[in-house]
Amino acid sequence: MELETVNEFYRPVFQFYNMKIFEPERCLIRLKKRSETLDVGSWADQGAPFYSGGAVYYFQMKTEGFESVLVLPDAAHVCEVEWDGKLIGRAVWPPFRFPLGRPGKGWHKLAVHVWNTLANQLEEYRAPSGLIRGAEIVSVPPE
Repeated sequence: MELETVNEFYRPVFQFYNMKIFEPERCLIRLKKRSETLDVGSWADQGAPFYSGGAVYYFQMKTEGFESVLVLPDAAHVCEVEWDGKLIGRAVWPPFRFPLGRPGKGWHKLAVHVWNTLANQLEEYRAPSGLIRGAEIVSVPPE
């Protein structure tokens, strides 16, 4: 949403003790089409400040076939991870680390399910929710 105003304090519309609320002389509001996909980052910053529920993030990741661990550096709040369609783990608090073993060299499909709490729906603040930073694979190459 974009808001453009002219003469913001044009006319007072409400007064209660020493507080006044004004309306602008002119106001133009532009609404943008809501995105159908989420980016990595808080849901609250992507137009869903009061959303409570879950979302799924899909990634394609390339590995070198070494012993590996999937790390979600910043997720809020509950995570479930699927690697090539197979559930590899769930976590309800950090650290969000999921051992992959030796996943094989090449491209793999990663699905990260994230759920937040009801706080955003029931309370007046926008708690960060979702996959705040992307997924990382930490490999341990052979010596």
